[in-house]
Amino acid sequence: MELTKIFDSYISSINETRSPTTVSTYRCKLNTVAKSFQNMQVEDLTAKVAQMQFDNLSSMYSSKSIHGFLDVSKAAFSYAIKTGLANCNPFSEVCVGKIINHEPVILSMEETEMVLNAVSNDSALFLPILIAIETGLRRSQVLALTWADIDFSKGEIIVNKNVISSKN
Repeated sequence: MELTKIFDSYISSINETRSPTTVSTYRCKLNTVAKSFQNMQVEDLTAKVAQMQFDNLSSMYSSKSIHGFLDVSKAAFSYAIKTGLANCNPFSEVCVGKIINHEPVILSMEETEMVLNAVSNDSALFLPILIAIETGLRRSQVLALTWADIDFSKGEIIVNKNVISSKN
């Protein structure tokens, strides 16, 4: 049986008990893991193979993402064991690095000028980057802004939402 069958089975099982956003997030994480394992058969999946693939994923994703991928993979296999689709959980023995919290980058005036010059010809990037630099807003907050969020008379930006992004 392919790994994706176990993942699909798990997603189907949580569809009614989780919010659509959670289900979509879990599906995206499991798709990333499945792509990494290249449609591997469950019978061929050992703890050693799982560890090697997660080590490989660690070179491409943040530690927080890796922990999310692993947690959902473990949950999917725990469900598979309960339903008889799998005999063991190879992800239960996978070790991943400690979550590293994001450290903000503080640009010097010269670095700020270099960034703005690099995107000056791209109007789709220039304004969001300028807003982020001037306000300190996060990327997800800047991308969620609409004209209605800006009070020009008071010189205020109302930040009450953000967007969810997915690299894959």
